[in-house]
Amino acid sequence: MAELDEIRNLIGRNRVEKAIAALLAVARARGTDSYEEIPLLANQWEDLQRESRLGIVSYDQATTRRNQIVHRLLLAVKALEKQQDGNE
Repeated sequence: MAELDEIRNLIGRNRVEKAIAALLAVARARGTDSYEEIPLLANQWEDLQRESRLGIVSYDQATTRRNQIVHRLLLAVKALEKQQDGNE
C-alpha cells in the first residue's frame, strides 16, 4: 500500500511522469487489468506535453486534458488498492 501512497503523492506534487512510471511498474508486477490502461495514459501525457511545447493546444485545453489524465491515474491507483484489499 505504501507504494500506491507514494504514487498518489507524486501526482499531488505534479510529478505525473514519475507517477506514471511507478504506476506502470506496480501494475506490471501485479499482473493486473489496470496495466492495459496505464500505457495509454502515458502516451496521452506525452502527446499533451509535446502539443503544449509546440503551442498546438491552448492553455485551457491543456489544463482540461491534464486534469482528465490525472483523474484516470488516480482511478487506476484506487483500482489497484481495491484489488490489493480483495487479495488480503
